[in-house]
Amino acid sequence: MPYGFSVGGGYTFTDADAETMSFDKKAQTYTTQTTPVDKSVRHVGNVQATWDKSWNSYHLNVAINGHMQGKRYSSTYGYAKSYNQWDLHTRHTFTLRSCTIEPGIGLENVFNQRDTTPWNSNFSTINPGRTLYASFRMTY
Repeated sequence: MPYGFSVGGGYTFTDADAETMSFDKKAQTYTTQTTPVDKSVRHVGNVQATWDKSWNSYHLNVAINGHMQGKRYSSTYGYAKSYNQWDLHTRHTFTLRSCTIEPGIGLENVFNQRDTTPWNSNFSTINPGRTLYASFRMTY
């Protein structure tokens, strides 16, 4: 895309079933029970958008990533709620005479999505909430 923008995304559809066969001794017949595959998610999507711009010896990269997920099935606990998570990251590159310095800062889980389902349940995510982080890299 023009002006330093780029976008991307992906989608996964899973329609898998698990079949459990059991034998009924009284009727002397087999019965089959069909359920979704344990820990499976039918719909999962992700999107990404980035922007890159350079000014002389300075380069800026800004990225936003999104992950959307439908309900997750558990044979023990049933369905967990669907959820989404958005992350924002920046990287700043300074090119000096003999080295390159790259500080970064980011915010994971921008909208503070958490699963507050009671303990011993099927959780959609175990993310504890919004996280701010910083990084630093120097190369010679």
